[in-house]
Amino acid sequence: MLTRYRVALIIENLGGIENVESVVHQDANVDFYLTDTIEVENLQVIDRVHTAYYKDETKPVVTLKIREIELKDALIEEVEAELALSKENNKQDTIINRIFDFLSQIFQPVVPAFAGAGILKGLLLLFNQIGVLSETSGMYILLTIASNGIFYFSPIMLAITTSRVLKVNPFIGVLVAFSLTHPDFIKLFNSGAELDFLGVPVVLINYSSTVIPIVLAIGMYAALYNFLEKRLSDTLKTILIPLLTLAIIVPLTILVAGPIGYYSGEFLAGIVTWLMETNGTLTGVVMGGLWLLIISTGLNWAINPIMLNNLSVHGFDFIRPFTFASNFATLGLVVGITLAAKKNRDLKNYASANVFTIAISGMVEPTIFGIMVKYRKYFLAQIIGGAAGAAYMGFMSVTANTFVFGSFITLTALVGDDPMNLINGLIGLAIAATVAGVIAFTITKSDERKIVEA
Repeated sequence: MLTRYRVALIIENLGGIENVESVVHQDANVDFYLTDTIEVENLQVIDRVHTAYYKDETKPVVTLKIREIELKDALIEEVEAELALSKENNKQDTIINRIFDFLSQIFQPVVPAFAGAGILKGLLLLFNQIGVLSETSGMYILLTIASNGIFYFSPIMLAITTSRVLKVNPFIGVLVAFSLTHPDFIKLFNSGAELDFLGVPVVLINYSSTVIPIVLAIGMYAALYNFLEKRLSDTLKTILIPLLTLAIIVPLTILVAGPIGYYSGEFLAGIVTWLMETNGTLTGVVMGGLWLLIISTGLNWAINPIMLNNLSVHGFDFIRPFTFASNFATLGLVVGITLAAKKNRDLKNYASANVFTIAISGMVEPTIFGIMVKYRKYFLAQIIGGAAGAAYMGFMSVTANTFVFGSFITLTALVGDDPMNLINGLIGLAIAATVAGVIAFTITKSDERKIVEA
């Protein structure tokens, strides 16, 4: 047990296995060829490590002298196994994996903000439901604004993180986000104004709370930044890079991302309408399984009007219950992780915090960006659970009577003239949560066994 602990401690102080390029050993000496330099003093204080020093001052090569054969052999075995696994994973690296890794780097820094806002929103809804806080009270109104800010201005937060990942000036990236979320631009969208830019029609989109458009915008800004960085003097960079970014990237984003979002949304809305008229069960599978991805891309703005129109004309809607199933699948996911995770304390603690957030407020963004983007296999659990629960609800023609986020507090939205509507709705939600929870539990347990075996 102590040997395993010392091995883990040595690898950690080498900068993690990702910082180790190769290992060479002879007698009691073990040479580690590293990517970045480290503080060798931290290795020298580890029990059974006699000395630690840089073998070559021009390269990050650290030599450890370990006379205890058991520790040296265990260390070499562990490092070589990890390096072999890393090499195999690199061979299997795909474009999709790279995209998810990129998204993980973008969202990870803002996860605490999403989590805190989600919990605050949940508490406000809870206190309102039990009569502690009125919706008209100043405290409720101000704290609601505080809890909604991160979601409304998420493009600004993501402009900062995306700029940092792409190694460009984040303050210029924020300028792009400011333009897309400017009140005057939102007014243009709400008024239905018709605009053109150099004769090209502008498709107005509400970019607040969206994700993909700002990531695309910063990607284009990064390309422009890198192009100009190599060709301009330091004096001109200071002026021309911000100027050209605003003059080129903002209009380009609106002209490109706007139509992509609009027409993709219209296409998706057409598919949803056709599916609802053709097969409610199949619609449930599609909407319940893919709803979180639809939210992440902002395409829900094209489907929301369908739901609102159904509620206005008919007094009920068939699509909203599918979003409930998606939320409850996410709830089941974090419950499954919480119950199964023992070794990975960070994952367990974060998942358990999200149980409350989803159950009370229906806010799933902290789970998407804090767990599912980072640990991609959990997407499968959520998609299958959401699809299963929504399929049942579609088959039983479950409806919602209002437009709300799916949570325990908003279950009254499933109350209809027919008492079976609520019962079938609850059964569907139970299916979604159970299926996603069982899969997430199984995945987490499997990962836990790998940690123990290692």
